[in-house]
Amino acid sequence: MNGKKGLLLGLSLGLCLGTALPAFGQPVSEPIQAYLNHSYYFTFDGERTELPEDGHVLVYEGRSYVPARFVAEQLGATVTWHSDTKEIEIRREKQVDSDDTTGNQTSGKPGSDSTKETYKRLPQKIRTENYTAEAFLHVSDNNGQRLWLRIENTSDSDLRLQLNQSKTVFLTPDGRSYEMNLNEASDFDKRWYSEIIPEETKEGYLLLPSRMDSRLQQWTVVCQLQLIDRRGTQTTEEVRFAIDLGK
Repeated sequence: MNGKKGLLLGLSLGLCLGTALPAFGQPVSEPIQAYLNHSYYFTFDGERTELPEDGHVLVYEGRSYVPARFVAEQLGATVTWHSDTKEIEIRREKQVDSDDTTGNQTSGKPGSDSTKETYKRLPQKIRTENYTAEAFLHVSDNNGQRLWLRIENTSDSDLRLQLNQSKTVFLTPDGRSYEMNLNEASDFDKRWYSEIIPEETKEGYLLLPSRMDSRLQQWTVVCQLQLIDRRGTQTTEEVRFAIDLGK
């Protein structure tokens, strides 16, 4: 393996291959010898993309294994880990083409399809095994539009949560996508900068982009919630609310 920059490690096959379920009579994991290769990079649709700092390429018996979440999210899919069945669920929603040239609209990103949404009134609540997220109030005044959220950490482990508000995306029924404006970061809710520990509930707002038409009565907000385990490993789950503000 010329050119391989890595350290020879003893790793478990289960960690190497992710969540592949063992065949009948085979052990769940077994020791192997593999290399971590730090020289690889990835190109998605012509754009070079680096692995995150905690991501690695594992070379085993001439094959390269990469983090499933990294590849799936780059391809516009969402990833969910089911600990009870040891399953990684990868789901890719239908994408919408974009012909907007203003810089406000994007396509092909996670959660970018808003054409088949079922819009509902507030409050709305989403429950998972690790958290409960609720969108409960919309405020519009001279300071702009804000959506108030309540997030409760219901994990029975040491899992910590953090809402990455800078990655929030707002989708409109006509297919437009508005990302958070970092020039307005001084108005972001600083309560989301701290983690939510187990059994803690936190309330705060998301600032809607000023470019977005304030007269819209229906839109979807797609939030990125980071789940951080006791080792510091981070995964990201998409939290989505399709909102109808009609009276």
